[in-house]
Amino acid sequence: MTTLKRRPLDTLRDVDGLLEAHLRDARMAGAPLANLAAAMAIEYSGADRGALLIDGAEGLEAVIALESDLSRSGERAAGYDLELIATARAGLRTAARPGRIAAPVLLDQRVASILYLEGEPDNLGEDAVELADGVARRIAALLRSAALVDELARRTQNVSTLEALGACFAAGELRQEHLDRAIDGALGATRSDEAMLTLFEAPAGTPRSTVRGGGAAELQAMEERWSEAIARGPAADLGASVEGPCIVEPFWADLLPTAGARRRAVGFLALRRRAGRPAYEDADRTFCRAVAHLISGGLARMEYFTRAAEDPLTETGSRLALQLGLAEAESNARETGRAFSLILLDVDRFKEINDRWGHLAGDEVLRGLATVLRSRLRGTDSVARYGGDEFVLILPQTDAEQAASLGEELRALIGRQTFTDRRIEITVSIGVATSSDETAQLQRVLDAADRALYRSKSRGRNRLTHVDEPVGDG
Repeated sequence: MTTLKRRPLDTLRDVDGLLEAHLRDARMAGAPLANLAAAMAIEYSGADRGALLIDGAEGLEAVIALESDLSRSGERAAGYDLELIATARAGLRTAARPGRIAAPVLLDQRVASILYLEGEPDNLGEDAVELADGVARRIAALLRSAALVDELARRTQNVSTLEALGACFAAGELRQEHLDRAIDGALGATRSDEAMLTLFEAPAGTPRSTVRGGGAAELQAMEERWSEAIARGPAADLGASVEGPCIVEPFWADLLPTAGARRRAVGFLALRRRAGRPAYEDADRTFCRAVAHLISGGLARMEYFTRAAEDPLTETGSRLALQLGLAEAESNARETGRAFSLILLDVDRFKEINDRWGHLAGDEVLRGLATVLRSRLRGTDSVARYGGDEFVLILPQTDAEQAASLGEELRALIGRQTFTDRRIEITVSIGVATSSDETAQLQRVLDAADRALYRSKSRGRNRLTHVDEPVGDG
């Protein structure tokens, strides 16, 4: 039976959700959420125990210490691999050895704390190192954002602006309405006359520049010069290049660059007061840094989710996209009362293709197969690579007869195709399952499609098998 396994990307996505929740409520402290993020890393990495360590008055202290037997956590809070921890602190990078991982949480290239994991060597492989490093970086972003939002909340009473900034962290998206609310809030909170927000690579449906204020034409005239100056790297006070008090704050692609890495600018926010008005105060510049930081984070999250949701080889959905698509299909079935279907498809004897023609040829076959699958999908359908040479098609509001018809169409079409310049021919085995109605549970439907695929392969391959009865909660 096939099951959906939790991967590092899935846990990182959950940690990002904590960051979003924090920024939506400025009253929440950053430390408890950082502890919860660390607990998630300990739980999902496969570690037997772990801790989030901070520098206290008496050296490293465990803010949170967890192991499988929670009643013993306090007793065993000590005894960590101090040499490995020292390596991570000195090198400002995640350090690992069999069964042990130490990931530093960096604030301004200073180690604020250490995420420490310990367990069986077989359980703490490269995935666990990747997870620990990713969670440590997100804890740092959480703490840095918490400090900015806390300072912003102390110096301004503009609650609506805080809400607008929180909206910038909506999971996986940054829409024009978020930018509009942020720039309008910035105008009001800093008592500015004009403002311009520019994105070098604007998301779809979002203009490159958004301007506000009657005298914004001068800011627009400076856009190209500022863009070039920021793209070259950190510059002096760019606001001095126009008449009147002005602030120009860049957006960065990586809020927490690794040591020695050059930060990449992705846009900027410019605010101006007309000539003769008072100069900006430190609180105003702090506000602009907070806005820039949050919008930078929103853009980075968009890029992260886009990468995480796409299989890089076939450009179909990834396992993360599959999970999201399955959940959406289940929700749609419950709302509409109409069934959904899944098609699980596997290339017959794919190993023989790799053995005979090589793995590069096998990759070309998978890319070509993905193109064929996409060509027969409706706008509401989706396809994701399930692993290896296996793909899942999600068909909302599709009954058993419609799904079987599409499956047979795909099987015949693929059998008539040739792939790569070697004109490789392939066949596929297919399993189809359909939910009964709005009571469907996605995992049951996925398991049923998996069993149907197995029957297709055991009956000689190059055929389609549909589960006899619709799948429901029973």
